[in-house]
This record gives sequence, C-alpha cells and structure tokens, in this order.
Amino acid sequence: MNFSRIVEKAIKTAVVAVIIITNSIVVSAADYNVGPGQPIASLAGVNWSSLQGGDTVYIHYATYNEKFNITSRGTAQNPIRVIGVLDANGNRPVIDGQNATTPASSDFRWQDNTGSSAIQFLGVVFVTPGAGENPVLPGYIEIKNLEIRNGYVNSSFTGENGSSANYNGFAAGIYLRSAQNVLIENCVIHNNGQGVYAWTGGGNNWWDGLARDITLRGNHFYNNGHVASYTEHQTYLEGLNTVYEYNRYGAQRAGAYGSALKDRGAGTIIRYNYFESAPSGWWIDLPEPENGWLALGFSNDAYAHAFIYGNLFVNDGNYTPNYFHWNEDHQAQGNNGTAGPNGRATMENGRLFFYNNTVVTVGNLSDFGYAASVTLFNTTFGAYECATEGTRPGVIDLRNNIIVSIPRTAGSAVPTHKLAYCDDQNFNLGKNLFTSGWISNTNGNVTGADNVINLPGSASIGFVNSAARNMHLLETSPAVVSAGGLAGEVTDNFLGLDLTPTSEYVSHLGSQLRSGSGAGSDMGAFGFGLPASPPSTPTNLDIIIN
Repeated sequence: MNFSRIVEKAIKTAVVAVIIITNSIVVSAADYNVGPGQPIASLAGVNWSSLQGGDTVYIHYATYNEKFNITSRGTAQNPIRVIGVLDANGNRPVIDGQNATTPASSDFRWQDNTGSSAIQFLGVVFVTPGAGENPVLPGYIEIKNLEIRNGYVNSSFTGENGSSANYNGFAAGIYLRSAQNVLIENCVIHNNGQGVYAWTGGGNNWWDGLARDITLRGNHFYNNGHVASYTEHQTYLEGLNTVYEYNRYGAQRAGAYGSALKDRGAGTIIRYNYFESAPSGWWIDLPEPENGWLALGFSNDAYAHAFIYGNLFVNDGNYTPNYFHWNEDHQAQGNNGTAGPNGRATMENGRLFFYNNTVVTVGNLSDFGYAASVTLFNTTFGAYECATEGTRPGVIDLRNNIIVSIPRTAGSAVPTHKLAYCDDQNFNLGKNLFTSGWISNTNGNVTGADNVINLPGSASIGFVNSAARNMHLLETSPAVVSAGGLAGEVTDNFLGLDLTPTSEYVSHLGSQLRSGSGAGSDMGAFGFGLPASPPSTPTNLDIIIN
C-alpha cells in the first residue's frame, strides 16, 4: 500500500486521499484544489508530472496566466481530470496564454521554446508524452469547464526552462500530441491560432503514437485563426475515432482564411453542432490523412467513411462561400491534373454520409456577385483542382437534409444550390428538402433525384424564427413527417455503432432528445414536437461532477 503517496497528496491538497479497495487492488486518488482561498494558490503548485489515474485537479474561478502539460495516463475507470469550478454566475476559470508562465513540473520532452523540435510555443494547455526514454502515451484525460485564450503570435510566454518566446501562428488553445481517450467538454476556447489541435503518428511508441478516441463536446470556439493564413482552423485534428458533438463554432478571427472544422482522421463523427460560416475556408474540411495512415492503411473503411448528421449550419455574410470539402488537399497524391489514389473521394469504398442536417444560406442573389448559386460539396485535390481523368468512385450520400436560402432583404431573389464543384462526383440522394432549386452539376452517377422535394424561393420552410436562428420546425413545415429511410451504414458500420440521430442541439452548448428519425419522421437537424423523453441538457453541476 503506497501510504507515502497518500500522505504527500493529502498535505498538498488538505484533503484526505481516497482509497478504493476492489478485488485486493488498492487505487489511490487525490483532489488538488487550486485558486483563491484554496490549499494551492496557482497552477504551479500542482505537480503535473505526477498525476495518476483517479486524480482530479479542481481549478477554481480566477484568471491564471499560466500553462500546463499533462503527460500521464489514467484508466477508463479512473481518468485524470482537470475540472474548472464555475463561479456563482456560471463563469469559467480562465487559462490565459498572455504572459503565461509554465510550471517546472510540466515535464515537456522538448525544452526549446522555438525551433523545429519545439512544441511549447504551439499551445497554452498541453497533453503530450513526457520526458525520458520511454514515456507513456498520455490518455484517459478529461478537461472541462475552462476558458482558454491568447495562444497567438501577439502574445508571449515563459517556458518550462525559464526562457521567453512568442507563440507560433500554429499555436492552439489545447495542443494534443499522440493523446488517447481524451474528453474536452464545456470549454470556451478563443483568441488562439487554433482552438484545439491534435497531432498523431501511426504507431504506439511515444515518438509516433496514434492519437485516438478524442471527443470534443459542448465547447464554444470563436475568434481563432491566423490572419492571412489557410493553415490554422477553429479545430484541426488527426486521429482515430474522433467525435465532435454539441459544440458551437462561432466567428473566426477577422482576416483568417482557415476552416471551422478540419479533420484528417479516421472514423470521424460530426453531429449535433452549430456552425457559423467560415469567412474563407470550409465549414468542414475532410482531406486525406498525413501521419495516421502508417497504422491503418488507406484502404481501411475508417478513412473512407465519415458521418455528418444533426448539425445546423448558418451562412450569414460569407458571399464567397465554401461549404464542405471531402477528398484531399496536398496534391502530393496525384500529378498532372489527376486525382491521387488516397483522396477520400478517390477510394473505391469512399462514402460521405450527410444526413438530418439543416443548411441555411442568408443573402440576396446580388450579394453573390457573378455566382447565381452556392456550391455544397467540393471534392478537389488541392488548389481547387478537379480531376481530369475519369470519374472518382467515392459517393456522397445525402438524406433527410433541409438546404435552404433565405433573403437578407425581404422579397429579394436568393441563390440556388449546386451539388458539386467538380463534375465527376457521385451522389446518392434520399429525401432532401431544397428551397430555390438545386442543380445536379455533375457527370457522375446521381441516383435518387426523384426523392428531392423542391420548394419555390417564395415558399415558407416553416422555421420557428429564422432571424433568431431558431430553426426548429412549425407543425405546418413541409419538412414535418417527410423524412425517408437512412443508409444501411448508419447502423451497420465499421465502428460498430448505431449512428441514428437521437439528439438535437440546444442553443447554446446543450442537447435534448429529438422526437424521431428515419422514415416518417422530420427532416433536418430538429424534430417537431415534444422529444421522446425529457430534455437531457446538462447542468453546470452535472458537468462538474460527472
């Protein structure tokens, strides 16, 4: 029995360590309370490199100009938890990268603040492998209820070795490297180069560990991005089995060209989120993987299949819109105007499942200049180049979506919708509802066109209050009880999960059960009427203690 550890932690936190005895196995866990009036005054008082499974760091409401790095590994039953304790008004503790200092116990493997091997200038909060010859891959970690800000080029920090530097333009509010089983929940992440970034290798060693099972849930991302750069995004992850749910993607930094959500990973699920438009980049960008393919291989369904469902997308003010990109972006996979072999749309089994989403474009036709339409899906392979040889085998499967244009000025004409940017893309269309028309501008195979419901531009879609972004349905909406069946892969997929839409986003950062899905239910991200059971929106207390 490790009494020395229990005593050490009891002294540091002024609480009694908890000892749980199960089947003769003794697990010790400690609580660290940090903040004004707490046993530990600042983040530097926590020995970050010694955290073990079951330990919880409670960060009480205050502003901390400090950074930290988690290098340990918990377990599924006993994760390592860093929990913000909200004040009486629901304000989150602030982790501020501006003039931040780094605790000496952060255990960074790379001590340089700048340079090709440095990572400390790439983030404010870190989850990375630590120092030593054989560090563990960090995992089973929860980060909740924090406001994380100012990891950007105009801010400076002091590293673990005591030297100072400015952040890199690529810096993130939370930087993950080879991290596994990580939950980031109920955080507000803003004013960084990127909100969350995850680096992965293709194996299990610290130097190329595979990032996997990362969940972003109920977070608010806004004002992230790097001015005049396309390479920084609100979130940018590459990993296996990443889930994005109940998040709010707000406005990006003015002058930034990146996307709202970029994901190079495998087994990606994007559901029940709210997206404002990206000013220049994509709402969602799903290009080819970079490092993770070393572990899985490009033929794996985990790369070829992605699921996007139950989301609300609102474009209000972006009149050179980019919506959804699914293929590749490096051009390294193909040459001479041909698509490469490893773009998602180029894979024989490539499938993008896009269902029960509500996509709203707000603007007059005149706002879009020469373009009389907006383009929904882009399958270019770099620099807006489409393949010139043959038809790519990948298929975009659209079902039960509401895709509408709303005039900015009452009575004005609105743009119509093009399915594809490239003219060789394949589509499978289930029931979908469009206003102001749609254009099947592709020579690829398009099946199910007769399933599409078209409303004239003057018809009402039946939203409760579109001006207030309440896109729930009135009983009179033509989308009510008009949905069709879902793709078989929704319930029979390589993930072994039932991906039927069962929830809906609650403004903001909450959720409730939706009234139903599939044939005979309601189209779009929101069902009409009462949910199948009472709302499941978590309270602040739920988030803190669960």
